[in-house]
Amino acid sequence: MPLNKVIFSAALLLLSSCDKEPVDPQVPNSGSSVAILCEGTFQWNNASLDLWYPDSSKVVQGQFAKVNARPLGDIAQSALLTGNQLFVVVNNSGSVLKLNANSLKLSHQNRELMSPRYAQLWQGKLWVSDLYASKLTVLDTQSLSKVSESWARTWTEELTPWKGRLAVAEYQGQVALYDEEGQRVDSLSTAKGCQELEVDPSGNLWVLNSDMDSGSSLMRIFPSGVRTTWSFQKVGISELTLGPDGAYFLKGNTVMRMPFGASSTDECQQWVSGPWSNAYSLQYLAKRQEFCLTDARDYVSKGRLFRLSLSGEILNQGDACGVVPGFAIELP
Repeated sequence: MPLNKVIFSAALLLLSSCDKEPVDPQVPNSGSSVAILCEGTFQWNNASLDLWYPDSSKVVQGQFAKVNARPLGDIAQSALLTGNQLFVVVNNSGSVLKLNANSLKLSHQNRELMSPRYAQLWQGKLWVSDLYASKLTVLDTQSLSKVSESWARTWTEELTPWKGRLAVAEYQGQVALYDEEGQRVDSLSTAKGCQELEVDPSGNLWVLNSDMDSGSSLMRIFPSGVRTTWSFQKVGISELTLGPDGAYFLKGNTVMRMPFGASSTDECQQWVSGPWSNAYSLQYLAKRQEFCLTDARDYVSKGRLFRLSLSGEILNQGDACGVVPGFAIELP
């Protein structure tokens, strides 16, 4: 969850109450499934992992809790799928969970982190960024026990392999590069609010920077170090994801598209707007070749899930899910 959304959702705690909607207990027997991490409301311990079957518009809410007979935790932040293992980062519970990606059965967990944000597999270990600790925590992928820690200059956000290094977004305005030993070997200056990283098919690093005071920008950094920057002044942007033909992101309730080969801000297109009231996350689902856009509504009511085709067509009416739907990930 972007930091400005964390603050806003927390402010609504005393203003609203949860909706009561029926949960569909039936898991469809066929059709591809997408795991939806619903963050829940800050400090309410009501995060959930829902199963979404887009082809039938079915959502099985709270599937993790049903399988494991326990709640997921407080603020489900992100997930990483590697083979048959699904790692789930639960931010305000200070936890990383390891699940079987088919059954969602919990096998291991680490509950000793401060405020974990994202996880990335690098050199056979699980690297975890943190909102409050100025460090990266390296975990064993089997037991989730801590292997080591690597120093960072500020809090850290998304991580991705790039140019034989691990690229790490540091919020204060840098992309740090780490080697396989966990040593910080280089860094690239970006802008304050450095949060989101993606690598395109040509090996270019895309960086989304968004800060409530400094404004927002989107950067494309070539492997040579040459970069292009598109500034959005005081307008907030978020949720960078790469489709087949460009970088997509949210600007308010509008999905924007920047072609991979763009050279000027004029090439940034307002791609699609829709019936959602609070566009919250956007992710490209590669196997399905479509986008998932989530609607957080008022941050305490049940959210909605929307499907967008590659041509920008809205494919459904908004499937009801848990509270504050965020991260979406296709399951095996």
